[in-house]
Amino acid sequence: MRTGECGKQNHVKDYIDLLKAMEKRRLFYSLNLMFGLDHDTPDVFPATLDFLEKVRAPLAFFSIVSPREGTPLRARLNAENRVVDPTADQFSSGHVCMFVPKNMTKEQVEKGIDWVQRSFYSPRSIVKRLLYPKSPFTFHRDGLPSNLFFHYVSRKGIDTVEYY
Repeated sequence: MRTGECGKQNHVKDYIDLLKAMEKRRLFYSLNLMFGLDHDTPDVFPATLDFLEKVRAPLAFFSIVSPREGTPLRARLNAENRVVDPTADQFSSGHVCMFVPKNMTKEQVEKGIDWVQRSFYSPRSIVKRLLYPKSPFTFHRDGLPSNLFFHYVSRKGIDTVEYY
């Protein structure tokens, strides 16, 4: 959500305004968030959950950056000897960290992403985002029903992307 190595990124305020406009128009959305970039620190996980609850996001998916072979980021990570699992990008699950980020350990990223997914799909968060006050997305086919299913899946330690 800031200028990074991939070019200009949107800012949090831009997202808040955009998501409010979408909700006002009853346009359902899901957010896809990626963790493990070099500027990420362990506080990115609770900050992300706070943001998602603030905007009352109806659905979100979480993954760890997994630079594919042939990309500039993968070449840089290879040159810096930071790739620890070169085959991880071949798996469908986004919860395996294939390299060592600059400001966290591989394990911190993996535990953090599992925590934020379980927290986002916890009963407390579901109620806060969809029920009180009632969201226009509560009874959307991907609103409350998907949140309850992803709560179950998250408790089993399964990446929600596997089921969507």
